[in-house]
Parts: sequence; C-alpha cells; structure tokens
Amino acid sequence: MADDNVAQHAQQQQQQQHAGASGVRGDLRAQAPGWGRHGQRGNSQHHRRRSNHNDVPPLLARSFKVNRHLPAPAGSSHSQRSGIASSFVRVMSWNLLADALVGEHRRELYPDIPNHVLDGKRRLERSMEHIQECAPHIACFQEVDNFVALHAHLARIGYACVHVQRTGGKPDGLAIAWHERSVKPVEPVAHLRLRDLNLRDNVAQLCCFDVDVDIDKADHESSPQRRRICVANMHVLFNPKRGDVKLAQVKVVCDALTALSSRLEAPACLAGDFNISPGSPLHEFVIGGVLDVASVQRKHVAGRIENHASEMEEFENDLPSRATHEPWTAVAVRNGWDDAHALAHAVGGADDGVARHALAPMRSAYAEVGANGMAGEPVWTSAHRRFFGTCDYVFLSGSLVARRVLLPPDPRQLRRGARGSLLPSRGWPSDHVSLVVDLDFV
Repeated sequence: MADDNVAQHAQQQQQQQHAGASGVRGDLRAQAPGWGRHGQRGNSQHHRRRSNHNDVPPLLARSFKVNRHLPAPAGSSHSQRSGIASSFVRVMSWNLLADALVGEHRRELYPDIPNHVLDGKRRLERSMEHIQECAPHIACFQEVDNFVALHAHLARIGYACVHVQRTGGKPDGLAIAWHERSVKPVEPVAHLRLRDLNLRDNVAQLCCFDVDVDIDKADHESSPQRRRICVANMHVLFNPKRGDVKLAQVKVVCDALTALSSRLEAPACLAGDFNISPGSPLHEFVIGGVLDVASVQRKHVAGRIENHASEMEEFENDLPSRATHEPWTAVAVRNGWDDAHALAHAVGGADDGVARHALAPMRSAYAEVGANGMAGEPVWTSAHRRFFGTCDYVFLSGSLVARRVLLPPDPRQLRRGARGSLLPSRGWPSDHVSLVVDLDFV
C-alpha cells in the first residue's frame, strides 16, 4: 500500500466522521446497551487506570455513526441525548489475530513490529479493554487460539462463551459470546465443520438468542421486552484463488442460517471475516442471493483481498464466450471451477449453474448506515504489511436494521514501520478492527 493511499482513505474517514458520527473515547460506556445491567463497572475502572499509564497508550480513537435514514426511536429523549436507546441489541464481530498465526506470518506481515506488541497475553488484555468498553450483548470472534484465557476473561465480566476449533489440526477457531444477564440462547450453539463437506477446514457457529432490552415509552419510562435474533459467526477461507470454495462455504452457512431463522421465526445476522472485497461477486451474492458461476472466473469471485492498495481493480474481460448450446458446466470448468465438491455445494444441485441462498435480500449493516467506503462498506477493516482494505462484514436480514455502527479508526492514527508493517500496534491488538453494530427491529 502506498502512503498516498493511506492519505486518501484518511480523507474519506474524516468525511464520514463529520456525517453523523458521535465520539467514542469519552462516552462509549455510557452509551453501551445495558452497561448498568451488565455489572461491569468495577472491572472497567481497572482497565481505564491501566490505559492512563505512560507506557500503555489509549486504544485507537473511534466514533459511532448514526443511521440518518431511519426515524428517531419513538418517545425517548434519552435516545436523542445519547445517540442510542437501551432497546437496541449490540453485536460485535472481531478477528482477534491468533497467536499461532502471528508466529507463522511474522516475517511476511509483521516484520518490524516489536515482540512486546505481538505478545499474546498483552494483546488479549487490550482486546478485553475494548470489549468491555463496547459491552456488546453478543460477540462473534474469529482466529481464537487461546480460548481458555479468553473464556476466563469474558467470564469475569459476565459472558458465557462457546468455542469451535478449525479442523485438520489448525491452531485457531471461532468463539461466540453472550452476556448471561441479558441474553439467553434459545438452544445450544450449533457448529458447522465444513471439512465434512470437503470444503476445507473452516468452521461456523450458529445460535438463536433471546435478548432482554428496555423499551422506552413516550412518558420516558421503560418496560422490559425480549428480542429474538439468530446469529451466525464464520471465517471464510483466505486463499484468493479459491472463489469456488469461498462461495460454497458462504452458501452452506447461509442455508443453515435460513433454516434456523425460519424454524425459530427470528431475523438473522451473519457476521465474520469473509475474506472478500466490497462489490466483489461474492459480496453481491451475500446481499442479492444469486450468482451465475459461469459468469465469473473462480479467481475473481472474492475480489482483491491481497494487495498493497485498498482499491479493487477492474477485472480483465477475459471470460470465454459461451455458445448457446454449450452447457454451463463446460463454461464453469474453463473458468477454473474444477473442484466438483465445491461446485456442487455452491450451486446446491441447481441445473442452471446459479448459486442461490434464501436469506436474500440481505443488507450490510455498515452500508445501510453509509460508511463511505466501496459499496458503502467501511474504508478499511484490516491493515498489515500486505493489505489495507475491507474484508469483515455484518449482514442483516428480515426485520433487523442498523441504528449505529462503530467506524474504523482514522487511518492517520496508523504508523507504518520501516519495513511496511501497520497493525498490530501499541494502540491496537489485532490487524483487524472490530465491527460493532447497534441493531433495532422494525
């Protein structure tokens, strides 16, 4: 990534911060849903004191952006004053950066980041600082490889947490957490091991939750109410050239989330690290629910997720022409779709070669608010030596709407190392930023 690209993204970030954004550092705890109910104030003071030490800088400054396209919540001066009403359900999604992957990719991605910054214990402590500040009802974590320590930290502040390891001896996995005082699973968390379908070693988690919230009335009193929401947490295969596997993984998880959402009659939220770029065919598939596999080369399905700039380049118009009598399978194979298992799961048995999922239309929470990046997504969600751009998303279906989203930090806060490293840093513990969304029901 060239330095002038960082400046360009900084300008975009500044524009979105002036368009309906509210500050974070000073008042995030006061605005977090159910902060008092969570009973975390004692521990948060401990973390706040740590951040004031000279050798521990504050976390990167961030701000919320409010969805100006929605009417104000009914009857609450509280919501107008603080920018959030307690009736919202806050969902977080965050790739924590697994310790094992730091070691594996140290030379390639983090060559000039000091050892103490990459230390796993320190990074976990700083991650917990941010989690406590945000106080989400539900949190989806990717690249979790020290679940015992994460679970212990979360339990101390009132969260239950369930973990699933990637298969094939991979060192990391997923974890989904919920605050036990205000959130109850409707049924146990379900785990999808995609190796069972010959779709690599990635995994996914699905669960439906009942969330107790306070609904503000016109007389400024509040009454408890329960909201139900289905959530899926996933981390899609990274390999940029294997768009067929990526598409199949996303379709399988979308189909499973559709079944859960339909059976329990609840709207759905799909969150995670998708390793796809905004506006890519796979991004459009998640939103629109349709992708003709013969219309795109396999290597182009996910867009550009490994580059030195965040802009997605136009793909070459090098698709072979398709004769009217030629079967779609022949065209797909010429376009690189030569993995029979992945292709079968991607199209789901459709005889026209079109992949579909029934959750569509879905909406990106950040694009719904307007995050000013490509396709309305954030300008960036991940930054390291070989990539600066967006690959993490929160998608919504049904009656869910995004009231507020936590924007990524202004890129001007990032400092490039002598050999090109960006994150992690002393002020941020992962090479991904968290996505935090306040959800309402309409």
